Amino acid sequence: MIKQFRDPRLSLWQSAIDESVVSANQIELEKSATASAVFNRPDERDPLIRDTVKFCAALDQDVPEQELEKGALQVVGRCSNLAFKAAGTFVKNLVMGHPFDENKARDELREKFGSCDSRYANAAVLYAKFLASGSQVPYRRHKELSDFVIEDLPERGQIGVVADWGTGQVEARTVLQQIAKKAPSVVVHLGDIYYAGTAFEVENYFFRPWRSILAPSGNPRTFSLAGNHDMYSGGAPYYDLLDKLSQPASYFCLRNRYWQIIAMDTGLNAKFGVDPTSLERTEVEWLVDKIVNRGDRKTILLSHHQLFSADEKFEGQSFNIPLYKQIVSVLGNVDLWLWGHEHNLVVYEPYMNLRRGRCIGCGAFPVGKEELPSVHVNADVPLKGVSLGEHGDFYQHGYAIIKLDGPTASAAYFQDGDEQNPLYEETL
Repeated sequence: MIKQFRDPRLSLWQSAIDESVVSANQIELEKSATASAVFNRPDERDPLIRDTVKFCAALDQDVPEQELEKGALQVVGRCSNLAFKAAGTFVKNLVMGHPFDENKARDELREKFGSCDSRYANAAVLYAKFLASGSQVPYRRHKELSDFVIEDLPERGQIGVVADWGTGQVEARTVLQQIAKKAPSVVVHLGDIYYAGTAFEVENYFFRPWRSILAPSGNPRTFSLAGNHDMYSGGAPYYDLLDKLSQPASYFCLRNRYWQIIAMDTGLNAKFGVDPTSLERTEVEWLVDKIVNRGDRKTILLSHHQLFSADEKFEGQSFNIPLYKQIVSVLGNVDLWLWGHEHNLVVYEPYMNLRRGRCIGCGAFPVGKEELPSVHVNADVPLKGVSLGEHGDFYQHGYAIIKLDGPTASAAYFQDGDEQNPLYEETL
């Protein structure tokens, strides 16, 4: 399995380690007779990945630097800390405009590492390159309120929606294969390509499997929203992905005569790990216009982040106050809002003037049975009795299928252990 951290520094470090491990594996393959073999994303079965998780967990828990090289973390802490600090030095030099020779840097680090895994050296260089690639997200703003409106939403057909899918693991492919079997006209990913949305991750853990699985099913129109992890590397790889998908921007509106599906960008303002997040001011104007001037259409909202939660706090509250203030004027006109971010399936009762709020962040990320709370943190948030099943020591993964039939529509929520019988169905 793989682990995630919402600290952008740690996610970037995981990305650097991951790419370094894959690169080393590919070099070994080229030397062997099995060069045609396909690697899944490396996980904790690789000692470097396993040690990196321990190191990141220690930093996430604010373990003092002097404690990182003691006890069970002794070797892990020494090697990880050496590489992590070296990467920070590289970044400072780059920011100050000093020339940077990647090969020379790797050679110097290998000499310093001694008994440490040599793949750390490459990871330190990659980490520096990630941070130096630019912190200004190439966010695309509309010029006219009519921008980013796509008027070809089928009046009849199925729409697949999956969230937190970009893990690069077998379980992710299984979920997408099940969606493809339902022959959707449109498939939307609600964001998060792990660990930090680097170019390597976007290409190998999202675009290639996404295209190979969905294209044979009839080339549905596909989209991907911005999650917080997609922005940690600066966002450029995510926007390159949008061009490959022929998607105009990180927010957009799909329309037909009866329905509109509005995708929002809650990831932009979460790029530095900011919580709670919110929408850009200009995007709020665009969004409100779409709902106020919807005509006879019904509205489905899509986002990566949640408006409220049964299990997470937002500055001590059960709901995201900044986001709520931005959209409260039109919230009563939303017929369904699907979001991800939390790796669970949660069906909420009406709350905060929202008739149907649904968390479907269970697309692919592994969640152990001990990770979800047995008692919900926010007792004021009302829930329906819907929950994912278990598979061994982990929860199942899942997705949503929206079925449009002219002026009527329905939504069904499936788990990968049973692609025929939804856990929950509703008429919109």
